[in-house]
Amino acid sequence: ESFPETNVLINNVGAYLIQSSLNTSVEEWHGLFHTNLHAPFEIIQALTPALKKSKGNIINIGCVGVESTQADTYSSAYMISKQALLMLTKSVALELAPSGVRVNMLSPGHLEHSVDLPKDLSVIPVGRAAKSDDLTRVVTFLLDEENSYITGQNIDVAGGLRL
Repeated sequence: ESFPETNVLINNVGAYLIQSSLNTSVEEWHGLFHTNLHAPFEIIQALTPALKKSKGNIINIGCVGVESTQADTYSSAYMISKQALLMLTKSVALELAPSGVRVNMLSPGHLEHSVDLPKDLSVIPVGRAAKSDDLTRVVTFLLDEENSYITGQNIDVAGGLRL
């Protein structure tokens, strides 16, 4: 009700925890899922009427590798919560497509300011971390009406990481 003119929603939130599942407390687990999955769901649900009215866009921010089925012990709860966000993205995209609302995900790899940026950037196939502009260009692309046939997709912006 407070934002009836909303035409773009970018869920750019993420609590990040570097540890395995079994070393994650129940409170940490719940916190990650609340921040990375439940909050975006609640915001999407609340803004759906305005987004339908404007035939708007939703972009969820994921994490490189969310489409992988490979197990992860580095940041397990984080990755699982972002994988769940991907499924939410696809489900909501399917549900809102008839209303003209597009829903996609952008999944970055290591950014220049990442908390776990490797010292040796050669582990990233392109040899460098992402700059903010690398991400904003993809957001701009997804928001462009010229690309209105794209929905339910995840785009890794990760310089080839996790290929």
